[in-house]
Amino acid sequence: MVIDRTRRTPNVEPRIEPVRCIVLHATAGSEAGSVAWLCNPTSRVGAHYVISKTGIVRELADPGMFAAWHAGVSTWGGRTNVNRFSVGVELVNLNNGRDPYPDDQIIATATLCVDLMRRFGLSVDALDEQNLLFSPITTHAAIALPKGRKTDPRSFPLGRFFVMVRRMATSPDDSAPAT
Repeated sequence: MVIDRTRRTPNVEPRIEPVRCIVLHATAGSEAGSVAWLCNPTSRVGAHYVISKTGIVRELADPGMFAAWHAGVSTWGGRTNVNRFSVGVELVNLNNGRDPYPDDQIIATATLCVDLMRRFGLSVDALDEQNLLFSPITTHAAIALPKGRKTDPRSFPLGRFFVMVRRMATSPDDSAPAT
């Protein structure tokens, strides 16, 4: 997987806790506008990655070195301040429930998540669509407080995505996206 690292967000702080989960978001805007906003110091919001509809992965901050400001007021695994121990992945999508997540975007997201799970020692066996507050891949909607404050990534095919991540993580050659 090729990762574009040409843009960087200043909206981070040094990573002091190990990564425990990956949080999926939807940008609610265009790719160019979202990357510009996430890299703007006045926005005070960032993310580690942005994934385009065509599957281009842009790294805005190294998740091993920095905690990005993407989760806001949040809880996961019984802990608060999810930014401190998570990786934020923004999917370019209007988040209106009608804008599709194309296969190329879903495959790129699964590939990135498998790479991140391996890098940070997150268990694919712990993926749990029914209990996202403890799953190593979760959504902004699941962790945001108060409940209902966020809806992203609305209409993302999480069940299908988890099947793909499991298949890719256990495939001997990492070439098993099978949509």
